[in-house]
Amino acid sequence: MTITGQTFANSDVVAGQKFYASNYLALIAQMQALNDELVAECVALAGNQTIAGIKTFSSAPVFSAGANMGSAKITNVLDPAANQDAATKKWVEDNVTPPEGGAPTKNDSGSDAMLKAHAYKAQTAGFVSAYVIYAGTVQIYVDNTTNPAGAGDKIADQGAPSSNGHYATATAFVPKDYYFEITVGGGGGTPTIYWTPLVSSGGAPIDQD
Repeated sequence: MTITGQTFANSDVVAGQKFYASNYLALIAQMQALNDELVAECVALAGNQTIAGIKTFSSAPVFSAGANMGSAKITNVLDPAANQDAATKKWVEDNVTPPEGGAPTKNDSGSDAMLKAHAYKAQTAGFVSAYVIYAGTVQIYVDNTTNPAGAGDKIADQGAPSSNGHYATATAFVPKDYYFEITVGGGGGTPTIYWTPLVSSGGAPIDQD
């Protein structure tokens, strides 16, 4: 028996019942409608799709090509703990302040002087700057050991200026709990040293020597 292109064996027809083409076509239409409805409710594996409502994931989704929030906010974020964690606006405002300007000038005199060839530990992240008068040179070493110059991690190196009355100046960023050391060469004398903290709390760098 053949109906609209479909062939059925005698075993496909229940004995004593009539098989109408219209019933078959109606069944096919209902199955197609059900399939379309199921497809519409599924998350597609490819292509663009708009999904309504709140969806909860048992594990964090991974974005292989980045995430475009379409100008929407990300809310209810925890405070950062790991290096690559995102930080909220409140956390930044509570923990980070703009640079406060240089601390009082430190040199090789005075009880609170920051000395050349001494290792200092930064209690908070900041910038260290040093300069010497012509014809000296100045170097800044930064490392996570107590002997930055010995480790050879020179971050800034400024040669002597070309004319008298000028200064050799160097500046370097120092992360929190790292060490820095300033050396002077080329006949340079006493350097003038500035420390500019990036966080309001934490205190001045600690002399390790």
